[in-house]
Amino acid sequence: MHLVPVFYQGEYQGEEHLNSFVGKTALGGKLRDEEIGEGIVVKNADYRDRFGRQMFVKIVTDVFSEVKRLKPLKDPNQPKSGEVLFVEQYVTRARVEKFLYKLIDEGVLEETFGVKDMGVILKNLNLRIQEDLFKEEADSLPDGYDEKELRKAISKVIPLFVKELFSEKAPGNS
Repeated sequence: MHLVPVFYQGEYQGEEHLNSFVGKTALGGKLRDEEIGEGIVVKNADYRDRFGRQMFVKIVTDVFSEVKRLKPLKDPNQPKSGEVLFVEQYVTRARVEKFLYKLIDEGVLEETFGVKDMGVILKNLNLRIQEDLFKEEADSLPDGYDEKELRKAISKVIPLFVKELFSEKAPGNS
């Protein structure tokens, strides 16, 4: 089995460092009589998404790009925003679970809810939890917070807690 050459292995050093490898090749690829690599794949070997899959990002040269990049890559070394820190502190598993069971009490969800109900769950929980935060935790909101960023942060956290609850509810997990 042929393995793709590794150009760098170590701590993230920034987008400029990553871009220094884009276009290089150790495989002898040629385009218009010029040696050029298609791009690079960046992986964090220790990170898994909420489904247990290893995530990666591919950065390609403009020549090989099939999609126009709209946003620059996120720098994982940047400090978290006030909105994200607020959500990490106040959107807890207990809060998500409370509202999930309210959906059952109101007949929006069956007691036998599962992954098939994820759309209904997220549609209802995102708004309800956001309203609850504004009502119960308003005095802790960061000064000058951006409501759109707050909603975005909430919508990223809720599915993680719901997935935890699904896995505990699964047969054989008592």
